[in-house]
Amino acid sequence: MAKNLKKILVADDNDGIVASLTMVLQYGGYEVTALMNGQDVQNITAPFPDLILLDIWMAGVNGIDVCKHLKARKDTKHIPIIMFSAYPDSISAARAAGADDFIEKPYSMDDMLAKVKKNLL
Repeated sequence: MAKNLKKILVADDNDGIVASLTMVLQYGGYEVTALMNGQDVQNITAPFPDLILLDIWMAGVNGIDVCKHLKARKDTKHIPIIMFSAYPDSISAARAAGADDFIEKPYSMDDMLAKVKKNLL
């Protein structure tokens, strides 16, 4: 694997979404890791990802609480977080939690890659 790839953490409790996002992001030239539990995402340690893709509705600790927690931590508050949900009215909750961006499911992979690229600038 090439050095200096941007690292993206995909956080969703749906295997299919994790697999498809991982495949598309790797194809787009990113290094991808995945977590399927909100508690695990809250407890990430260095080395940190360059960006987090975070589902709002996850089992256990939901994405809103995870986002608030990460944005309150001194060592993770700088990480851009793109939240996603099938509920378009979730955008206001995502913004209030500190998310840097939001994408509604179902999303096109081109749209997701464009948001990722924009938030990594």
